[in-house]
Amino acid sequence: MEQRCAWCYWQVGTVLGDANVNIGGYFLSRDMNNEKAFSVIRVDNKVSEEVLEALQKIPEILSFSKYNANYEWNKK
Repeated sequence: MEQRCAWCYWQVGTVLGDANVNIGGYFLSRDMNNEKAFSVIRVDNKVSEEVLEALQKIPEILSFSKYNANYEWNKK
């Protein structure tokens, strides 16, 4: 399992990097009971639909969600 996970993480990084999407943070974890891993990836710029489609084509990715947490720190 660990080799497949490492390969998947590399593929995600390559897809994002090829699209000039900067990864600001990459949290990895796994559930030892069902041998599934998960990631939370924070990016610094918008991810296009084309990039999302490329990510969906990675066989090891079972599902993903896009969440926009963009907000202003000093909003008055």
